[in-house]
Amino acid sequence: MLECALYSYVSSLEEIKRFRKMFKEDVYEYNELVYSKNDTLIIIRTNEKITKIIKKKQVDKNKNRKYVIHVVEMSEADSFENLIQFLDLFNYKFINKTEVKEHLFTSENFYVSVSKEINDQHLKTNNIDKYWLVKAFSLSDNLQTAEQVFNSKISNLEGFLEFKKVEVKCFDD
Repeated sequence: MLECALYSYVSSLEEIKRFRKMFKEDVYEYNELVYSKNDTLIIIRTNEKITKIIKKKQVDKNKNRKYVIHVVEMSEADSFENLIQFLDLFNYKFINKTEVKEHLFTSENFYVSVSKEINDQHLKTNNIDKYWLVKAFSLSDNLQTAEQVFNSKISNLEGFLEFKKVEVKCFDD
């Protein structure tokens, strides 16, 4: 499936929550462990409710680094330890551990994810040093349909969010 995502940043969750009438909201909490090697990041998200491994190729647009997200079940101790050993074997270096609260707003084949509080020198403007990472996704096998969803939905979001550094990424699962 082709998944298209628009990435941006917002300084207040309240700006997203204005859409409660338009979207259904779910909240997820998990730990995120980040490992690095050259231009690649591997992000491991762990939560006892997560039951499968997901790999996605994405791009950190601020630093233009490709990375892969691995989602693993915390209770699968062997699998988790094997993954860490694998990273060590290939010289990935541990960067940090973050507790993440993800707000997911869904509507039809479109959703908005507000996933992480970011303190980033690149984003410091107007004396605001704290941002939330926002991803707006269209779930569609048809790229044209995905673009149509963005055109209709994002135009509404932009008025509230004042999207910064807007960028659309499309990638295969």
